[in-house]
Amino acid sequence: FSYTGEYLSYRLIAAFAVLPGWTLNAADITTAFLYAPIDQPNVVVQLPHFFLGNQSHAEKVGILRQNMYGARQAPRNFRNHAVGQLGSTGYRALTTNPAIFHQRVNKQHVFGSLFVDDCLGTQSPRVQCSSRGRFVDDVGSKFKLKYKVLRQGEFILGQHTQWDEERGTVKFSVE
Repeated sequence: FSYTGEYLSYRLIAAFAVLPGWTLNAADITTAFLYAPIDQPNVVVQLPHFFLGNQSHAEKVGILRQNMYGARQAPRNFRNHAVGQLGSTGYRALTTNPAIFHQRVNKQHVFGSLFVDDCLGTQSPRVQCSSRGRFVDDVGSKFKLKYKVLRQGEFILGQHTQWDEERGTVKFSVE
């Protein structure tokens, strides 16, 4: 079982992001599941007619030393690994919603969330950071990212976004 962000989690992040001066930043963690160590042995059988070496190796099995996409425990292993990596940079998961991380920086706040292999973050206006955002930068210091530029009508985590800067609102909808 792995905590992943749910609709309520990114609604909370978006609620902060519409405050004056706050920004919303997102990124994909490329090859996310390949970063995490495996917490239990995984044995794989060779596919028929695909032998490493000669025919005498056909009955051998392999042991995975690293996660791979499609492994059932890969999201959980990555989540546990990411929590440890984010913890080393000062982030703590909220007790009320473990999918959301928080960090205080000089009396300012940074919030972020991991949604399987996507990250979404926001921060107080006076937090020193690049245009990609503090949470996304901190995740990027630990993992390889593909940054997303969020624009009107952009899809975030499968949700269509509609921004209204005058009213200070953002609307998420599934299309």
